Amino acid sequence: MANLQVTLKRKNGANVDVLFPTTVVEQITRYSDGLTLQQLLDAKVNTSALGAASGVATLDSGQKLTGSQVPTWLMNGGNFYAGSFSTAFNLSTFITTLTTGLGSSQSVTSRYGWFYQCTASADISWTNGTPASTNYVVSPGDEGDTTSPITLEAGDLVVFTKYEIDTVATYTFSIINNTAGVASASAYGIVQLSNATSTASMNGSSKVITEDVLYDVIGTTTGKIAAGDHTHAYQAVDSDLTVIAGLTPVDNGVMIGSGSNLWSVESGATLRTSIGLAIGTDVQAQDAGLQSIANLTTGADKMIYTSASDTYLTTTLTQLARDLLDDGTSATMRTTLGLVIGTDVQAYSAHLAGYVSLAKTDGNFIVGDGANFVVESGATARSSMGVYSTTEVNNLLANRPTILYDTETGAETGTIIIDVD
Repeated sequence: MANLQVTLKRKNGANVDVLFPTTVVEQITRYSDGLTLQQLLDAKVNTSALGAASGVATLDSGQKLTGSQVPTWLMNGGNFYAGSFSTAFNLSTFITTLTTGLGSSQSVTSRYGWFYQCTASADISWTNGTPASTNYVVSPGDEGDTTSPITLEAGDLVVFTKYEIDTVATYTFSIINNTAGVASASAYGIVQLSNATSTASMNGSSKVITEDVLYDVIGTTTGKIAAGDHTHAYQAVDSDLTVIAGLTPVDNGVMIGSGSNLWSVESGATLRTSIGLAIGTDVQAQDAGLQSIANLTTGADKMIYTSASDTYLTTTLTQLARDLLDDGTSATMRTTLGLVIGTDVQAYSAHLAGYVSLAKTDGNFIVGDGANFVVESGATARSSMGVYSTTEVNNLLANRPTILYDTETGAETGTIIIDVD
């Protein structure tokens, strides 16, 4: 067979190449995007692989995957069944399951919703640090470093719900309780129906009264309440009683009328205000000083006084003291005390004030100096009075002049004066 020669041309008509049957496919490219023929062949879907094992999933007429071609765990609500346990189960086992088979580009977050199912009563526990640098958090918030296990019952699920990295990797699991115990006064649970004919058979909150028991209570015989009959031997419905029945009793609370609300329970400050005993408004508040006064023993002619802060005592108050306290002016008080100035006591005098301040030295004399009284010594006082001292007199006598007399007649004839200075 002759060789087939094909000439490739550009859009402008210029020759590009000559294609021979022996041309290498990698050298053949698509003009629009430059993809080689080999790349186009690699991207082609092999029809024999459609819907086949390890092949390619197909779409239905609505461009959706068919049920036979999606994972079972997705068809069962989006959770992947990772396994079950019936004996003590450690979360490190679960983490090993979560992290097994992850490629370098895959994250453990893609496995949110994976769960283990408890098939018999068993404890679930965790060991911090297994694997290394790992924390476990179990709903409702128990940290992985605790050692207290959680007991699960058959049917309960352990679900992987969160993964985060801070300083360490932290895995969070939720416990889904798919079992219910018997109901109690403090917890929901299974409730039993009772077909007994007497309320005495009701032995707890886990049983519900049925029609037979209800009829036994509200029957039509004497002493029972007939349907729709509220005038029998029972209290008729009353709005006040309904409000009272809804009140919550509190320690030291008192039921009191409250206007439009009919009744309420009050205590403490609210109750005191309602009954007109508000402290500091209607009654005196506790005070240490007032309490000290209240503790005093009083009597006639007694007066209260303080001996320290908030401490009061009593002392005798005489008639004279009361008369003095009754006087309105200082002059009246002096009259009461018998201290009338100028009558009972000396009035003030500047001269007397000066007199009492004079020095009482031995030999001093009080002498007026024209304005005040002053103290003078003996010599000064004699000088003030013009009196010579003994020494001065003796000096005068010793230095007196000699008088000459006539011996016959006795007449003074002359004087001889001797100057002693």
